[in-house]
Amino acid sequence: MNARLITLSALMALSGCALNPEYVASLDSWVGAPVVDFFAEHREPNSMIDMIDYRIYVWDRSVTSASTVPVTTTCTTPIDLGGGIMTQPVCTNYGGQTTVMTSQCAWRLRVNKENIITEAELIGDACNAKERPVRRK
Repeated sequence: MNARLITLSALMALSGCALNPEYVASLDSWVGAPVVDFFAEHREPNSMIDMIDYRIYVWDRSVTSASTVPVTTTCTTPIDLGGGIMTQPVCTNYGGQTTVMTSQCAWRLRVNKENIITEAELIGDACNAKERPVRRK
């Protein structure tokens, strides 16, 4: 379930990507077509996220990268209270968080009960040349 939420969040973050107008026109040409025809032209997706009234299809060119901020430790200097008594240093750790970025080749296809595409949108453009949307024939 968490993986699905992370994937959805990443896809929503990517939805604002600048799109090539040719992609938009190519996807628009699929509205009204059976989703199986779309798959026949593009190939079967590797995964699908069911969003109740539409589905998001993801192809395997998805790339996940992670970066970790190094841990830095800062400590206070012990204070001499006299008589050989020293305060303990107080140390604080900073960093160490891992950031995960995912870029995907993903289309959001709204499909009705008859499996006809009612809306198509490219929401993740990490697609290779063969996976980018092609115009319906």
